[in-house]
Amino acid sequence: MDTNPMTSKQINDIIFNLKLEFYAKTKPLFPEHAVPKRTYKTATANGLTRAIMDSGKYLGAHMVRMSNEGRYRPGAVIKTPAGTRRGPGVWLPGTANGISDILMTFGGQTYFIEIKIKDKQLPSQKKFETNLQAAGGNYIIIRTFAEFLDLIDTILNRSSHKLK
Repeated sequence: MDTNPMTSKQINDIIFNLKLEFYAKTKPLFPEHAVPKRTYKTATANGLTRAIMDSGKYLGAHMVRMSNEGRYRPGAVIKTPAGTRRGPGVWLPGTANGISDILMTFGGQTYFIEIKIKDKQLPSQKKFETNLQAAGGNYIIIRTFAEFLDLIDTILNRSSHKLK
């Protein structure tokens, strides 16, 4: 846990500067004053996830937000003499219990990133972590934006991948 946490303004400024650099490289004719500014609230898991997703994209990483939500499949439409009605539906559970929140490929490696603010890993998440690491995968729990920046710094320092 950070003893000196970053302020919201610091986080937003860092991400905006990454975005300006990204726009300068990918959209050189786009005027800097027109680059939209976004506010990130990293005190929530969704806010931290969004900040990490955007920052990773601006740094050149391939970012995928993972989901394992089940879904409801409505029942068939049944025609009766009184009209039509819908039959009973079915709940289809997710297929990869415990999968991490973010899949990031950067510096030639793929990282499974689990976002945790105050909560703890579920047993299914611990099982996923154990299985992934046993296969040689990279599983990281991130609790703050500063931890994500530390991860990026570590990747850049140990790989030949440099920001372009």
